[in-house]
Amino acid sequence: RVRDYLLRSSVFDDRIARLEDSNSEETARGNFIDESARGSIWLMPATGKRDEELLDYQAQLARWDWGSFYEEEAGTAFFDALKFQLRREGFDDVLIDSRTGFSDIFYTATLLLADTVVCATGLNRQNIEGTAQAIGTLINGDNVKAYGEKQILLVGSPIPSSSMKESEIKRRLTEICSEWKVFEGRGFDVTVPYDHHLGLREEVLAMDSDDPFSSSNPYTLSMVSLAKRFEKDVTTSSVEEFTQSDRINPFPAIRIEYWNESDVVNHFVDPGNNIRYALEQFMPTVVFGSRGTGKTMLARWFDFETIAYRLEREGQKPGPENTLQIGLWFRLDIDLLNAFNCDEEGPRENFNLLFGQFLDQLFLRKALKALARLGGLERWLEVTRLCHRLSRELGVAKCDDYATLEEQMDERLWEIRAYINNPRSRSMPFVVQSNILMKTLVEELRKNSTFRDAGHYFAVFIDEYENFHAYQQRIVNTRLKQAKESDRVTFKLLSRNDGIHTYETLAKGQPLETTHDFRHYNLDEGITFAQFSAHIKRVIQRHLEASKYFSRRSYTDPERLFAELTIGDEISYLTGKRGTAPLRQWLNKQHPPEVAGPLIAWMDQEPSLLRQAVAVVLVNQGKEVEGVIKAFREDSPKAKHWYHNYHTGALYWLHSLYHKEKTYAGFHHIVGIAGNNTRVALDLCYAIIENWLARGDQRHLPIDTAIQSQAIHAQSETYFRKLVEKGQDASQIHRFVQRLGRLFEVIHKGPRQSEPEINHFKVMGEIDQEVDAMLQRCRTDAVLRWLRGNKQKSLSDEQRDAWQLHPRYAPHFNISWRQKKGMELTPTELSTLFYGDEGNWKALVKAKEKRYRSVNHKEGNNKQGKLL
Repeated sequence: RVRDYLLRSSVFDDRIARLEDSNSEETARGNFIDESARGSIWLMPATGKRDEELLDYQAQLARWDWGSFYEEEAGTAFFDALKFQLRREGFDDVLIDSRTGFSDIFYTATLLLADTVVCATGLNRQNIEGTAQAIGTLINGDNVKAYGEKQILLVGSPIPSSSMKESEIKRRLTEICSEWKVFEGRGFDVTVPYDHHLGLREEVLAMDSDDPFSSSNPYTLSMVSLAKRFEKDVTTSSVEEFTQSDRINPFPAIRIEYWNESDVVNHFVDPGNNIRYALEQFMPTVVFGSRGTGKTMLARWFDFETIAYRLEREGQKPGPENTLQIGLWFRLDIDLLNAFNCDEEGPRENFNLLFGQFLDQLFLRKALKALARLGGLERWLEVTRLCHRLSRELGVAKCDDYATLEEQMDERLWEIRAYINNPRSRSMPFVVQSNILMKTLVEELRKNSTFRDAGHYFAVFIDEYENFHAYQQRIVNTRLKQAKESDRVTFKLLSRNDGIHTYETLAKGQPLETTHDFRHYNLDEGITFAQFSAHIKRVIQRHLEASKYFSRRSYTDPERLFAELTIGDEISYLTGKRGTAPLRQWLNKQHPPEVAGPLIAWMDQEPSLLRQAVAVVLVNQGKEVEGVIKAFREDSPKAKHWYHNYHTGALYWLHSLYHKEKTYAGFHHIVGIAGNNTRVALDLCYAIIENWLARGDQRHLPIDTAIQSQAIHAQSETYFRKLVEKGQDASQIHRFVQRLGRLFEVIHKGPRQSEPEINHFKVMGEIDQEVDAMLQRCRTDAVLRWLRGNKQKSLSDEQRDAWQLHPRYAPHFNISWRQKKGMELTPTELSTLFYGDEGNWKALVKAKEKRYRSVNHKEGNNKQGKLL
């Protein structure tokens, strides 16, 4: 973590204190001090944080093999990652001190790391020759191609202005520009006068007053001039090339588990829907959501490490006075959970008991770490007394200090792990009373009036709760059921959809009850498109704002960055040189002359191919030809209603007719394909930016729709391929998605489109337990989205749940991601999708094709065809 290697300078602290004093009257009125005046400087020393590390650093540097580092150890990738980490820390500027002259460090600092290179040089020949060579390296064509064009600021320093005529200095500058071609037309951006004070000691001369911009010191004025020039160059540069230093995708393909606290704070967006508010309350809470919906982000936002970071960034010292909820985030390794899952009847009871013991000790250890991080244990309680009590409860030797207690807690945890791995050869570890450790800690904390009166409490966030086995969930459920505000410990569970295997507790007949024992929320199911769209827009904006390239060009709004695909653009893409010929050919082939003739005659006067296609779809359904033509000619309300209902479905049919891949582009499509899943939305953004970078024309913004669609299709293919990696039942799930998507594809290609954009289904009848388990597994893995059955046309209709193929797979099958109408499946048909042989599967496809791809010609007496 970059932050572990940084030291904060206190150079501005006195100045800020004086500023705050001078603004005390404004502060009293409720106004805020200008945050830009709170600037700070941080140092990342090459030698480490301690003086004794200096010698070791020099020895290591002498042995360092730069060639091996770059050729065998991906040195360039390392520095790209370092730059990305520094950006995520939120620094405005990063100043890199490079060694004088040419060395491996010179190339690393200037070519790999820098956006702007400040070349400082004296005016003598030796200095000028070296500077000319350095500039020549930076502007070399091959280097510009490989590393991007650099901003170059040329600084003449030191200039002996006090002892030399100004005309002599100007003449020398002119000579330099004429003798060395790299200086031609460039000149010096800033000249810095010699100051004799710097010959005696190190001083920051530009800090000779609180307002250096009003200083009369010539040296300070030159620094002000350089600062202004630097800000001008880095913010309003005319260079539009996408430089190497900018070539980091603002949507990192990493999981949040690898983020540090600054990443969490900088990118956190409240999901709304009262979820954050609920997590801030003492009431136990359960948050559901498929993988990638932001559960871990929520948990980490409330973790004590993030709380401490937020306070420190605001200039506050963490402590009892500014910390109410103390969040403890846990994610237990699945291998550890499996280790406690004993199948043998004999030791099972001991394993269950020890799992509760193990959890209690983990809670206690992290709670103590949290108090230490949030101001120090001694500010919260009397440490020696706590150690005495806890050592007795743990059954270890009496200790007086936290360090010793921590070692003894580690020893107890090791004893438990050793027993569960070797139950036959080891004796049962010391048994601690259930839940007594946290109770003891809280009792000691409540002796502190601040903790007792302010309402402090611990919130235990258990992430990936779906990995807990049923009996393990019963143990946690019991803790949650017994949570009382007086105990000051509450629980927040985060689980994938359908991930809670049991609501039972250890007390028979006392299960967890929603509302009574906990509040529950869902991050994807039940969230509307509009709600998710507003949320993910803010999330994407956070990432774009962190990118220097996009923020400088004012492309931080995803709706602006990702060019939206209009219907006109898509029709132009479809028709190309072929025009309406394929549609007319299809009409002549599928309909008799008395139907095709009038339609084609009308199409000769109708400029919109999509209106033509909608009219054909209506006739395919069996509607009277003359009535359809008359309605469209008059642009009647009926025609407008038809167009509104069927134009999107007709567009999918046209793609099939023209044998072209469906286009997906624009923020609206990104949101829809994401299916209320934050990670999928960011994956799509990442894929689009990568495809855009690969095209090499970064001058073109917003990003072209063709580039977007190609990337979205490729990402959907990736999701489909990864289905085979989903572990247990992977082959059945992969086959199920392939078959289900194929059925939806058949419907989307249907010429009738009486039920356009079908991408979900209902099961009309009772399904067996095995198929139901597979449905739930698909829901847990976000392969299917559960749609609660809440729409009934009449009271006699049975209310049935529906299952939507996750929209991330829509581009793979060229189908719509929108949730429109559904398809009905029998239990047998659903079983065929999961387990059926090829014969049964082909018969199912044929039946669906017959229903959805047939043309419904009108029948006798010009009656309207009956819709199937």
